[in-house]
Amino acid sequence: MEWWDRMALPVKRVWSRFAARHRLQNSGLRKLGREVSTCEYEDVHVMWEMLRRSDTEISRYPPLARRRRDDRRWTGWAAYNHLCGRF
Repeated sequence: MEWWDRMALPVKRVWSRFAARHRLQNSGLRKLGREVSTCEYEDVHVMWEMLRRSDTEISRYPPLARRRRDDRRWTGWAAYNHLCGRF
């Protein structure tokens, strides 16, 4: 039983990281998806599909604030270029 105690914590750590990375936490999205799939109303299915589609499109691109920060890193000096000609 001692080996089980030694293995439990590392396995739990690995599973926690995997679940966090792949959104397998208890967020209720799977349960909600099952509820929507059993619903008889077509408009509920359409709205669910729109939400799923927008979620995948949003997750493809990095957040806008991060993209802007990366752009400033490379072109930040260009904003002050006009000051050099005035001296």
